[in-house]
Amino acid sequence: MAAVIIQWCLAALAAVFDKVFTAMPPLPVPAWFTGAGDAISGLFGDAVTMGVWIPIPLALNVALTLFAAMFGGAAIKLARIIASFLTAGGGSAA
Repeated sequence: MAAVIIQWCLAALAAVFDKVFTAMPPLPVPAWFTGAGDAISGLFGDAVTMGVWIPIPLALNVALTLFAAMFGGAAIKLARIIASFLTAGGGSAA
């Protein structure tokens, strides 16, 4: 019964939104929004030339090594927690 009432309320709310939004005139898209692609491509174009100053491959290797170490630590901790359940509560690994 509650589902029928909720469906009716949602349908009424959708009808109100439909009436309100169809009564409004369409707004033009702002120029800054349509030109955002040019700004983003310019930003990435400038970032590509930063490879001289910032060793991107080294930074990626460091980030991936850090991620792998964190993932490995979390996996070991999870294995220890699961193993502590097998001892019937005899030890806590958390």
